[in-house]
Amino acid sequence: MKEIEIKVQLENFDAVKAVLEQQGCVFSPVKEQKDTIFIPNQEPTVPVPAGVNVLRIRRQKNKIVFTLKQSDFGNNLSKTEIETEILDGESMENAIAHLDYKKVAIINKTRQTCEFKGFEICLDRVEGLGDYLEMEKITDEDPKVIQAEMMSQLESLGVDTSKRIDYGYDVLYVKKYGK
Repeated sequence: MKEIEIKVQLENFDAVKAVLEQQGCVFSPVKEQKDTIFIPNQEPTVPVPAGVNVLRIRRQKNKIVFTLKQSDFGNNLSKTEIETEILDGESMENAIAHLDYKKVAIINKTRQTCEFKGFEICLDRVEGLGDYLEMEKITDEDPKVIQAEMMSQLESLGVDTSKRIDYGYDVLYVKKYGK
């Protein structure tokens, strides 16, 4: 199974949320997330080449989740994703350093999620980067077909898909702030 997603920068977060609510979407409570991103020491920066593992520790309320992501060849937003809850984020960061990885970004955001026509939608407010909508699906289906369907759904909602972003928040952060 792969995580396939579309990410769009939003000009009007509240208007997009209102349209989704009019379509029957019920949003989760706001979640505060702090993501610490790691890449292999031999990689100069993000984005890393396809096939290279990117590691993340996500802290959210009283929960810590470790994630391994690996991009498909030719598609930065189609990834193998393996997650597990962990008890101790600091010990995991230490283990990651011993695996010859380096920290490249810390991303702070708030997120609300909902389901829409078989997809998960995340509305994110990312500190220092702005507001975004992510539409995603975990599937074994063809990423290009799924992403085309997502673009069609977003356009039907009036989302400005010309603001599509082809990278994760870690890449956007490093491009803006360096590392």
